[in-house]
Amino acid sequence: MTAGIFARVGLPAQRGASGHWGTSWIFVSTPRRETFFVSVVIAALVIIGMIVPLPFFTGYALGLLLIAYLILLAGVLLDNL
Repeated sequence: MTAGIFARVGLPAQRGASGHWGTSWIFVSTPRRETFFVSVVIAALVIIGMIVPLPFFTGYALGLLLIAYLILLAGVLLDNL
């Protein structure tokens, strides 16, 4: 099933020589556990801040969610982050 998904978007269905998924112009890797947990904690605090008013997390919810996503994106695109 995975090979079909990759073929539809034009990506190889196997890992390259460097051990990463992707084409010759972009490589993705799994983020480190710490990077993933930092982004999840920030996102969870924002969600809790929408239910229970937390001073900082309620006022800057969209910006903090963007920061959490960018941290996760950097962990995927950059090795050892």
